Amino acid sequence: MIPLIVFGAIVAAPVLLAMVFRVNAVYIFLGICAGYLLQMALSDSVDLALAAIIHGSNSVVAARAGLMAIPIILTLFLLRRTQGKSFLLQIIPLIFSGMLLGSLLLPLLSPGFSQSVYGSTYGGSIRQSSDLITAVAVVSNLVLAWTLFKPKGHGKHH
Repeated sequence: MIPLIVFGAIVAAPVLLAMVFRVNAVYIFLGICAGYLLQMALSDSVDLALAAIIHGSNSVVAARAGLMAIPIILTLFLLRRTQGKSFLLQIIPLIFSGMLLGSLLLPLLSPGFSQSVYGSTYGGSIRQSSDLITAVAVVSNLVLAWTLFKPKGHGKHH
């Protein structure tokens, strides 16, 4: 039960922090994607460097989670108050962005923690629906971006 609560906190954290700091959902999604790409590109080098300095398996997990978290944290602090008046439009993309973060981060965490989440009652559905979560997060954030960020005044002739 505890791993599911921790997983729920991982999913809810970007949603709640984005609401508190009033950060646009598209920027949170971009931070999650940037963190995932950063983790994919640099994790082997960071793992190797940490293995030379610190001995232990938790350092690798912390480094990978940290690489994913850095762009999200910077986005939250540097893009405060970018939400505008479209708060209700951003709830669904924010929720799916949080779910995307959880589904991307869960395999990177320690195998014991991941297996305890996957082995729980709801864990199997988390694993099976990760593709659907990714698709809905991408589509909902793209629709939000297309809705909010339309060019103004271009193409009008007098």
